[in-house]
Amino acid sequence: MAWITELLAEPIAGGVLGLFAVIAAGLGLGKLRVAGVSVGVAGVLFAGLVAAAAGLRVDGQILKFTGEIGLILFVYAVGLSVGPALLGALRSDGLVLNGLAAGIVIVGATLTYGLIKVGLFAMPIGVGVFCGATTNTPALGAATKLLDDLPADSLPGDEYVDSGLLAADGSVSDLPAVGYAVAYPFGVVGIIVTTLALKVVTKTDPAVDASELQILAERSRPVVARGSIRVTNPNLDGRMLKRIPGWRHRSVVVSRILRGADLLRVDPGVEIRLGDVISVVGDPDEVDEFRLITGETADVDPYEAAGPMVSRRLVVTNRKRAGQAVGKLRLAERVGVTVTRVRRAGVDFAAKPDFKLALGDAVRVVGEAAAVDAAARDLGHSPKDLDIPDLIPLSAGIAVGVLLGSIPFAVPGVPVPLKLGLAAGPLLVAIVGGMLHRVGPFVFYLSPGASHVLRDLGIGLFLAAVGLRSGDGFVDQAFSARGLTWMAAGAVITLVPLSIAAAVGTYFLKARYLTLAGVLAGSMTDPPALAFANAQADSDAPSVAYATVYPLTMILRLVCAQALILLTLE
Repeated sequence: MAWITELLAEPIAGGVLGLFAVIAAGLGLGKLRVAGVSVGVAGVLFAGLVAAAAGLRVDGQILKFTGEIGLILFVYAVGLSVGPALLGALRSDGLVLNGLAAGIVIVGATLTYGLIKVGLFAMPIGVGVFCGATTNTPALGAATKLLDDLPADSLPGDEYVDSGLLAADGSVSDLPAVGYAVAYPFGVVGIIVTTLALKVVTKTDPAVDASELQILAERSRPVVARGSIRVTNPNLDGRMLKRIPGWRHRSVVVSRILRGADLLRVDPGVEIRLGDVISVVGDPDEVDEFRLITGETADVDPYEAAGPMVSRRLVVTNRKRAGQAVGKLRLAERVGVTVTRVRRAGVDFAAKPDFKLALGDAVRVVGEAAAVDAAARDLGHSPKDLDIPDLIPLSAGIAVGVLLGSIPFAVPGVPVPLKLGLAAGPLLVAIVGGMLHRVGPFVFYLSPGASHVLRDLGIGLFLAAVGLRSGDGFVDQAFSARGLTWMAAGAVITLVPLSIAAAVGTYFLKARYLTLAGVLAGSMTDPPALAFANAQADSDAPSVAYATVYPLTMILRLVCAQALILLTLE
């Protein structure tokens, strides 16, 4: 067995073996459930802490590089996934829910700042407790990276050595992971306890709440209506479709025209005749207004007429079409089909001329079979192509993010120039890329499968590196009187903001229980809490609320973790 000892002693092979063994063990640990709750990917951190305490050693430079590249991959994938939803999450009811979630983050950060200032724990530990109490691993990564980037003389390392928090050869950036690991377990449990307490206090039946929310959702969901209209307005006889008053400025799409027994090809230049029956698709109110302009409701449905017209859903997989507006495609003029609807994330939208397509959209087109086939070739319609990530924009985006994160800038009152860092820079580029979807020749898109692989691999590498670097400190501190104090502080940071938000959401904002449960889980970016909320009733309300607040909350937690460091520098 001497060869195993020799292998572990090798910097490269031994380091890779140790890292991936920790990741495998940690992911297995994360799948174990206690009372229906699991620690998820954070199990990798605990596995790394245990392995380091047991004597596993990996070269420090390898751990540093691995942790940083893992963090970059993780935050970049997260940014691409939250970017498209960020603007939408700040509109309508989402603004109120995001305000509530932002309040949870800010109150927790404020509490942490106060506890650091009164000396309950040192700043690096306090920042880690904040991240663990709110179960936010990316915030831990951002804080760790900022501590690495700050000049050594701006951090009181000797003070931490003297107090026993840090070994003489240790790095201050190792300390947040200790605070995180101590506070994390109750952070997971605390959100579930708060959600249960809210149900008891409000005497809510989740099944009834789900039923009422379903009724409200159906009323407010974007509706795409279809109507059959017989042309009776004599002023339109012989007028081209594109000349009908207001047609181009409305959200209706003419999908079929029936003249007698013949279905006509639809294009803006077709002439409308009295007696024609046209099928229109769009917002219900707009369909009704278009009927008032053109004629009356018809007793014939052009969709039931026999003819050469077919209707198909085509998936946008041609990256050249990503980011283009439906009107700019000119499919009616170029290939002879009409785009009537666009389905995205399971929701149908009217194909307005200014509606911009994204990879993965399912476009409903109507036309003759040959024309539909031509449209399929134009749009791509090859779903398997979406499973192959384009590494050029991925690599270019990360490179730009690293450059952006490395630009120094001065902040009044801060003694040293600051940088966004290797976490925030790529994250910002990914968010903007996800929002714009296309920048020049680059299309910022990852399939769900590729995104999950990138995120899980990245965060696994980061947590394994952090755990292996911090294991000795964790064992020394977590089970001491000081560690128990940190746990209690973490419980306060978890429960107080959640309790305040639950009260405000229930009694002032009149939010529904399941929606509020999703907001509480999203404010903590906590998948186990979301799974618990989803298990209470057959409703997607918690998931919708979680997704609504997740993007802003994720960004705000990254900012707050770094702000705590900067605001508490001596």
